[in-house]
Amino acid sequence: MIKLIKQNLPIALVLLIFIGSLEGCQSKVESTKLTYSIDDKLMEYCGFEGEKGFSGVIAIARPGKDIYYYSNGFADKDQEILNESSTIFDIGSITKQFTAAAIVHLESEGKLSTLDSLHSFFPNVPLDKRDITIHQLLTHKSGFTWRIGTDFENVSDEFFLNRAFGSQLVSIPGEGFNYSHLGY
Repeated sequence: MIKLIKQNLPIALVLLIFIGSLEGCQSKVESTKLTYSIDDKLMEYCGFEGEKGFSGVIAIARPGKDIYYYSNGFADKDQEILNESSTIFDIGSITKQFTAAAIVHLESEGKLSTLDSLHSFFPNVPLDKRDITIHQLLTHKSGFTWRIGTDFENVSDEFFLNRAFGSQLVSIPGEGFNYSHLGY
């Protein structure tokens, strides 16, 4: 597993959620064996029956191999719509940890620094946001408000950046903690 993490960090990040429970799956090539192994581990840790049963989709990717999807449970219990590989899930703020890990990885490769400012990436950023650093964004000390818009609003990158850069800061960057979805 460590070898996989070093070779392909983004795939490893997805797998980290299941490292403990799927350790035995990594050597199984046939999908039938993989299915049985996943079934066994899920049954061992949370069972399939009742409210505690696993409901979701697991994607397992290995370099040079097809992505294997395993789905169980309902995307919508009331309408009895099953989960499948294309099911969209609201996963809350779990992506923040993956974003931070990716940033640290990019920093370790010398591709950026957490001390880089928004101006390094967006030359036309407004003056009040010019010196906000990646570190401040990651630690919720950028001064940005907690959110703009709604969670499921479908907007373009340009529209989002215009809205973010046009927003009012709630504190001076670096001088206060303000939990911010916007910063991520």
